[in-house]
Amino acid sequence: MYGTMLHEFRNGTDEPFISLNFQDKDFDIAVFPEHYRSILSFQDEIQAKFGWKIGYTEDMKNRSMAAIYNPEMKKWKYQIDVYGFRCSKTNDLVLFPWDKITIARNSFLPVRKHKPFISLNANNTGNKSSPVFYVPHNPPCLLENIYGSDYMTPKTGRSTQAKWGTKHGRPAHGNPECDSTLTTSEQQDLERQLALFC
Repeated sequence: MYGTMLHEFRNGTDEPFISLNFQDKDFDIAVFPEHYRSILSFQDEIQAKFGWKIGYTEDMKNRSMAAIYNPEMKKWKYQIDVYGFRCSKTNDLVLFPWDKITIARNSFLPVRKHKPFISLNANNTGNKSSPVFYVPHNPPCLLENIYGSDYMTPKTGRSTQAKWGTKHGRPAHGNPECDSTLTTSEQQDLERQLALFC
């Protein structure tokens, strides 16, 4: 999601695996409401297995945001930002409460498999058991709605933040309208995801 998805579609779409961008300060993921609650419940397991902690304030929790970070590193030097979102079976919009961004559901759902994370074995070839990275249904349209029509051009400054357009009168949906055409299997995935998580 957000800058991580932006980096992937600017730089990594020809690569067979997702690679982390350590020039950035974080790795952004979006999760269904149920999964957000599950992540918070796994605090002890995450710390025991990886040595990382989950950080959040009460306000972050109420707005479905958390940060997973390595306490051995300088605080917040690199972290995984977890953004929960709110969706509905009857509403065509999806809300990200932390950044107060509302997006079109048809740009986002159903989420779909994209490619695995980098996982190298002794021969420096991919591991078939690598976790799979999922992306929104229509990343180009979603990115254009969030960042503007020139989203493929790297920029600096506050205007690069995902919430910039929304805060300055450009909603993150309907700019442009996204194609809502789905294949039969995509429609089935959408119905399943809505039934299970929204």
